Amino acid sequence: MLAGIFLDPGHQPFANAAALEVRLDKEILDLVPLQADGTDNPALLNSDDSFSLQSQLGDHLGGIRVGHGLHNPGRVIADVDGQQVFADQPGNRVGIFFLKGSDLHAAKICTFLPGLALNYSMIKTGLGKAFLAALFLLQVLNAAEDDFQWSHGAIIRGPTDRKQIALVFTGGDYADGGQFIRRVLRRQAVPATFFFTGDFYRNPQFRPVIRKLRRDGHFLGAHSDKHLLYCSWQKRDSLLVTKAEFAADLQANYAEMQNFGVRFDEARFFMPPYEWYNDSIAAWTAELGIRLINFTPGTLSSADYTIPSMKNYRPSDEIFRSIVSCEEENPHGLNGFILLMHIGTHPERKDKFYRRLEELIGFLRQRGYTFVRIDKLLGDK
Repeated sequence: MLAGIFLDPGHQPFANAAALEVRLDKEILDLVPLQADGTDNPALLNSDDSFSLQSQLGDHLGGIRVGHGLHNPGRVIADVDGQQVFADQPGNRVGIFFLKGSDLHAAKICTFLPGLALNYSMIKTGLGKAFLAALFLLQVLNAAEDDFQWSHGAIIRGPTDRKQIALVFTGGDYADGGQFIRRVLRRQAVPATFFFTGDFYRNPQFRPVIRKLRRDGHFLGAHSDKHLLYCSWQKRDSLLVTKAEFAADLQANYAEMQNFGVRFDEARFFMPPYEWYNDSIAAWTAELGIRLINFTPGTLSSADYTIPSMKNYRPSDEIFRSIVSCEEENPHGLNGFILLMHIGTHPERKDKFYRRLEELIGFLRQRGYTFVRIDKLLGDK
């Protein structure tokens, strides 16, 4: 259900916002998708392709009847009592259009993040209904995400009602397992997801395997440019980067991805460096139109980078057993799991867990799981 919104400090929509309990008393009519390229074109309101939400009513959610079937391309616009509003599901944004004639004059925008706020925020003016309508549109678009699990504003698990798993590999300094992992995935016809730092994408030695992974149809995404530590290990809510530093670093990562033909609009999922972040990082990520994700807790798969000299070292046998145990003991097994591993590890680790990848795939298939990319698991639309 709707949990609340976060106002974008850089685009503060309303000076006199107040937390109120709100209701939507009537359906919103004439919803139409925006252009496929994501541009906000109010003229589309007059399109013959418009349709009524009345015919799309679905589940009863949070006291509001919401519809399914508005998920493509993930952006909708509505006319509410003459006021035009929009919702952008990939960026979790809502806003109100201000027009001069038929031309867009300005847009007031805010960012919505499930799980981070407890109240609705809206204005106590004539625009209140329009703003609430925008929130409702976003709820319609996000209705399919109620089955996700969240932590600090990031998605950490997909739907648990289907036996799907996303195999995810991150990379920064090492890629010794790249060619081996790629061959196993090809042999087993398994799609996977790879999040690399900007430094990884820039490394000439890693370019061949990146190009091959791209050619094989795997998801390539961002893992920050310089593998920054965003917040304190001891005090998670203490930021170690500014908003500007965060944005510049992540945008540099995406710039490197473009050199491999990876467009921003096809890589809107982001795995944070060190898999460590807080609510502020989640909000800043959403403002950039990107979805923050993290691995699903419950196994030791992410410890495959550890070396014997570390106190938290985990050998591959122990890691494999933890995956088996989680599958057997968790009420939902590994359904919706984001299973994190690394494409390469420090030379001091001789016991490479990626060498067990084919065995792992076989085990999971025997248990009835199918493998999907992260955008398929989380329903990128």
